[in-house]
Amino acid sequence: MIGAADTRETATAMAEAARAWLDTLDPGRQETAVGHAPTGDDDADAERRRWFYTPTDHGGLTFHDQLPPQQRAAMKLVGSGLSRGRT
Repeated sequence: MIGAADTRETATAMAEAARAWLDTLDPGRQETAVGHAPTGDDDADAERRRWFYTPTDHGGLTFHDQLPPQQRAAMKLVGSGLSRGRT
């Protein structure tokens, strides 16, 4: 069972990995990666909430638009949120 301490540890690891990844990006790539904050306006936020089972371009920074060090940092970010095997 996952407890509150595990949840905090994972959240901290993800936040640190996200910051490390963002720090590898130049200002233009950072702006593309971060996008805009939700406004609460249904029309402005519709794209953010649109979901498809198949890959669909929602904008943002694609993996192939990143340099190899940025890609490695992105993979560390993904890995920081994956569950670890528990016995």
